[in-house]
Amino acid sequence: METQPLVHLTIPLPEYPLKLEDIQFDDQGDLWLSVGTRPSQDMRVDSRVLCRASPIFRKILQGQWIERKPEHGAWRVVLPDDDSESFALAMDMAHGLFQRTKPEIAPQDLYSLCVVTNKYDMTNVLRPMERSWVLPHACQVGTGDANWVLALGEMMFVAWELGRRTNLEGMAHRLIKDCDVNESGDLVDCDSVPLKELEPFALLPILGELPLG
Repeated sequence: METQPLVHLTIPLPEYPLKLEDIQFDDQGDLWLSVGTRPSQDMRVDSRVLCRASPIFRKILQGQWIERKPEHGAWRVVLPDDDSESFALAMDMAHGLFQRTKPEIAPQDLYSLCVVTNKYDMTNVLRPMERSWVLPHACQVGTGDANWVLALGEMMFVAWELGRRTNLEGMAHRLIKDCDVNESGDLVDCDSVPLKELEPFALLPILGELPLG
């Protein structure tokens, strides 16, 4: 699939309170989420929106899990492992609050957002904004930069999550060209750590399919 030219973006995500006033995505919402740690962020959402946007949340909230709606009292679900700012941006999109969503997004923030949408199988909420986002030109990251492999891996994951095949193929070719292969046949970074052990690549189902020969 052809895409827009790659441009490096540096505009940050919307700024949410660091403490931590409740974030209201629906002032009539029936569900409270406590997201992240240090400290956690409380978010009021509409459970029906989550269930429509995410089959994972549908299973959690409507199944026989402890997170299902209680017969009495407030409905609260704790999500300590998620990044609260990225999760909040995903909730903006899921609830149609696009006026709070900037048309540009910084590379690391885009990666973190895609980690959240991938985890909950809700990449569909990104579609209305996808046309305005272009991937940072991670292929131009210098190999002298100790973090270039991670930066490239993060953008490969974003390209895969958003269905940007042309971008993904270009970055994969760069990876094969500039990374060494160890005795086990695994691509490794400059410290000889196998890429499959690094988070961005661990999330990529195609890493083991790259032609290294």
